[in-house]
Amino acid sequence: MSSPLLPSSALPSSALSLGRRLLAVSATLTLAAGCGNGAAQEQPAPEVTTAPAAAVTTTLAPGTAYDGSWRLAELVIDGQPVELPQADPITLDIDQTTASGRASCLTYRLVVGIDGGQFRSAGSTRSSGAECSAEFGSLDENYLSALDAGEQIRTEADQLVIGGPTSTLTFASAEAIQTDSLIGTTWRIQQIYDPEASAPAAPDSEATLTLDSSGTIEVATGCQTLIGNFTVRGSELLVDIPPTETASCPTDELAAQDDRLGELLRGRGLTPAIDDDQLRLDARGGLGLAASSASESA
Repeated sequence: MSSPLLPSSALPSSALSLGRRLLAVSATLTLAAGCGNGAAQEQPAPEVTTAPAAAVTTTLAPGTAYDGSWRLAELVIDGQPVELPQADPITLDIDQTTASGRASCLTYRLVVGIDGGQFRSAGSTRSSGAECSAEFGSLDENYLSALDAGEQIRTEADQLVIGGPTSTLTFASAEAIQTDSLIGTTWRIQQIYDPEASAPAAPDSEATLTLDSSGTIEVATGCQTLIGNFTVRGSELLVDIPPTETASCPTDELAAQDDRLGELLRGRGLTPAIDDDQLRLDARGGLGLAASSASESA
């Protein structure tokens, strides 16, 4: 006859401790056997990798065929030609992956990607250079929007064509500035003109303009000397002369001349034309000046 079972409270504590250890070992062996008999095993998490972003294509067509200076000849939007000013054409200069130029009221710059016949703009940055009428402001917006939306580019004879979903820009080749005689010469200003009037330089004012090879421009107005920087961009001189304090001028005539030269030369694109020893600088809006070589007019 079997002995009756004793309650766990009647067992010695050492027996209870031994029993618990035997149960734990048994459970561990049972689990290990189950894993060995084909039970589902936990799989390591798959490694996550991120593919690098595709590189932006900014290669030019062989021979940088589109580099150069261009003038807008035609702008067509939604099949309709847009009227363009005849006197002050919009310009475009392409140099590798940079496109820049002058619109009616501002200068602009943008980064472009050109791959064969494909064209892509990264968006334009703009710098206002003159007061603008609503008509010319609208033209500038239409032009820059069409340029930003361009998708194809090609050359046809001496023309450059940039096309987008709803627009086509056609440019004619523009002759680049020949700087040999322009830079390094002191030019004596003879006449200053604007849409309202044209007036000779003030007598005995010694108003001069000099550009040097370091990119510095100096203009003696008869009241003060304006000093700034210039860059040659295609067919234009881009002049940047910082504002100065109002000069003390001995006469009203000289003060008016100082104002007119400051308005002409600050933040504008100028188109130079040289004929022998005569220089003419034209800006948008009918502003400009005429000068002659100081050595010839002395």
